[in-house]
Amino acid sequence: MTKKQVVYVGATFGRLTAQERVGTRVSATGKTTDWKCVWECGKTAVVSNANLTKGVTKSCGCLHREQLVRRNTKHGLAHTPMYKVWLMITQRCNNPKNRGWGDYGGRGITIDPSWSSYEKFHADMAGTYEPGLTIERTDNDGPYCKSNCTWETRHTQNRNKRNNTWFVIDGVQMCVEDAASVLSVCSSAIRYWRRKQA
Repeated sequence: MTKKQVVYVGATFGRLTAQERVGTRVSATGKTTDWKCVWECGKTAVVSNANLTKGVTKSCGCLHREQLVRRNTKHGLAHTPMYKVWLMITQRCNNPKNRGWGDYGGRGITIDPSWSSYEKFHADMAGTYEPGLTIERTDNDGPYCKSNCTWETRHTQNRNKRNNTWFVIDGVQMCVEDAASVLSVCSSAIRYWRRKQA
């Protein structure tokens, strides 16, 4: 006969730590005591005495997510800015539920199949990357691939958007941001004026 494990305030069971006894209730298997517990990740839950001591409740889902990341992430770069850029472009090209899908995958913008691996994307693009830069396609209708992508400042990228409104000032064509700079006004004022003229 195995010795019954005792639950008390502060006792730890895997990723769970018992904080306080909530009460006793009658279950299908008899009386059971419920405990308010806190996970390692900071979330709280009410767990029965039996589920604590038998290790039935292992995590709030964070364990599964960590295991999934460990299985699929071998490069150790999942929290870097470049990884976030890669994740963004793969999502908006390949995931119809992504809010950017309509302007990317939805209109035929693809991503180099080899870039399905972050390691390959990193090998192709890390050499010219600097913190704060964003990825830009040279051909706005072309794919995300090494030959069509460069790193640009957000300022430069905003000037290259396909939905930019263009103005001609003193015979020179310029986008909203440049026009605002020439006229010494904010770009939102120019957009407002443009809407009023429409």
